[in-house]
Amino acid sequence: MASFKRRKCRRGKPCGKSCIAKDLYCRDYATRKYEDPKLPLRAGILRRRADHLSHTVRTADWRHPVRLADLSGAERDIAEAVTLWSNGNVSALRDPRKFKKKDAKADIRGRMGNVTPTGRAYRRARRVMTDLSLAPNRVEKPVTRGLAMNAAVVDKIKPGDVFDMGAINSFSFDGHLSLGYAVREAGKKGGHVRVVMSIDPDNVKRGTDITNISQWAVEEEFVTGGMARVVSKRLDTSDKRLEGGVWRIELEQLPHG
Repeated sequence: MASFKRRKCRRGKPCGKSCIAKDLYCRDYATRKYEDPKLPLRAGILRRRADHLSHTVRTADWRHPVRLADLSGAERDIAEAVTLWSNGNVSALRDPRKFKKKDAKADIRGRMGNVTPTGRAYRRARRVMTDLSLAPNRVEKPVTRGLAMNAAVVDKIKPGDVFDMGAINSFSFDGHLSLGYAVREAGKKGGHVRVVMSIDPDNVKRGTDITNISQWAVEEEFVTGGMARVVSKRLDTSDKRLEGGVWRIELEQLPHG
């Protein structure tokens, strides 16, 4: 298993219990989450609560939908976190220091109700979304992520490379949606190429399906993160409408620990 280097945080102290910046503002917060031996159990419990909430929302009578006011405890935290992730300031969720007063001018609309954005709400949302992304899980369908990457960076990627996807990443069960996103983003950026990353069901080790919790259910979103290995890379030129083709990179998630 890959080892994790303990870099120094911005306050000049190493990560660990002695670091006064060890809470949410530490640059190595996600890295320490990977190393936490209690993570699989704690995150797994939260993920099961998210699955239960998802089932409740999906099976609810359309005349009596699930509302935020009806929820409490972990399920309310999950619903609020997903709302901020889907419609709020993603940069502030990844790093609460980026939360600005202008972000609190209006409530964030969600599938089950509006959420008032505050610095505390974003800090709580980061904890929840990180645990959901790193929670042990299995899926039945491949998950994909479309993006635009610098052509020089893509050229350097090779099978066997191990890299950190980060604590929270958005994937989708809809491959066509991921491809469309890659095409749009590459068209906006010069020197970038279309890339679709995919993970087969057997290679998915963690994450949470938030399709029925997110306002944008059409995206069929699956959040995941952690360490991954490149299994294969190929240039797909089957669609003649896409000049230059699409780079398809297959990944394998590495076990926690």
